[in-house]
Amino acid sequence: MMGMGRLGLLGWAFAAVLMLGSCGSKHDVATDAMKPSPPPASVASSGGTLLPAQELQEQDGIQVGIHPLHRRKEVKDRFGTDLMKKGYMPVRLEVVNEDHEGVIRLDPDAVFLVDPEGRRVQGASADYLFSKVKRSYGESVAMGVLFGGLGALASAASVASENEDLEAAIVGGALREKLIEPGDACKGFVYFPVPEDLYLLDGWRIELVLSNPGHKSYAFSRNLSGTTDYRGRKPLYMLKKELAAKQAKTRQQH
Repeated sequence: MMGMGRLGLLGWAFAAVLMLGSCGSKHDVATDAMKPSPPPASVASSGGTLLPAQELQEQDGIQVGIHPLHRRKEVKDRFGTDLMKKGYMPVRLEVVNEDHEGVIRLDPDAVFLVDPEGRRVQGASADYLFSKVKRSYGESVAMGVLFGGLGALASAASVASENEDLEAAIVGGALREKLIEPGDACKGFVYFPVPEDLYLLDGWRIELVLSNPGHKSYAFSRNLSGTTDYRGRKPLYMLKKELAAKQAKTRQQH
């Protein structure tokens, strides 16, 4: 009877962890959607700007910084997991309305990743990306088989904690639509789907279009260069040769 009582208690505790984990995740997403765009943790802790001054572009009193995270260590340090390996490149943006006359509208749907052939793609939803990369509670079930009820309980708690941190980094750090008043700023990440074997970044670029109530648009862009950590089967010189051929073909078509 004592053994049965302990097993029953473990089972109840395990179920409680699962319920708390799933409910907490949904609550956080729903609440975040109602809040103004929170800054990434690095900005909140430092109280400063997201990007160094030399990376900021300026146009008519508007400053914009565009910084792609494409190295494995940089991505894992920020998000706790390798998003590039999952097929997504996080791009950090900062828009500062330093002394522009009037508000500036920032829309994440007006940020694009452009490939060497001119194809444009929008960023993925932060909620969708989180659902793709979060850890599964099935892993805790497998742990339970190996280590019994206590192992499953500890594993479920670990998964819940890791997913909470991951959601805070991905969803909480995402760029959101905002009307930026003079003297105000907006910072956050856009997550672009990229080929999982993307290596050479030459020829890729990020484009951002801002607007004001007078329907005037301000276009900013940053050309990407260098490589990722995911070397493909082809040597770099061959990739650059293929890139040059594609760019020449694109110029002829235009």
